[in-house]
Amino acid sequence: MHMCTTELVGSNGIFLKKLQTALGVSSQSGPPKELVKLYRKVKWPGDEPKDWCDATSGALTFAAEVFMCAVFARFDADRDGALCPAELNELSVAIDGRDLQAGDLRYLLDTFETTACGGCLTARGLSDYFLSGLGKADCFECTRAELAALNLHRKP
Repeated sequence: MHMCTTELVGSNGIFLKKLQTALGVSSQSGPPKELVKLYRKVKWPGDEPKDWCDATSGALTFAAEVFMCAVFARFDADRDGALCPAELNELSVAIDGRDLQAGDLRYLLDTFETTACGGCLTARGLSDYFLSGLGKADCFECTRAELAALNLHRKP
């Protein structure tokens, strides 16, 4: 398991700190300004499946995990370590301009790791959701395009 998805869930601020550490950014100027710096430093993992998924383990590569840390940090507006339905909706709108449908929300919360009460998606849950698309040959391009639409990465 990579560093961004271990020790994150339920620990307010840990996720942002792990991302800052991975990218070598200090936290002295506070979260909002720091997030802008972080987003500018995130590198696009690549355009090939091997850039996103480790073929041996089936897990995200380190570069993809760091990218997912940035995605999670961007949409965890209240910094509680989980994405509530409103934050998941913001993610959906950022990807394709459409609100998250009730059935899609139910799928996310029923299928991927959530908080103890089951109402919010954890960092691991978000990573696993994207991994489920990135790890399949017939879904890779669509999932990669969704992540690219977030425009979080530094241009190559």
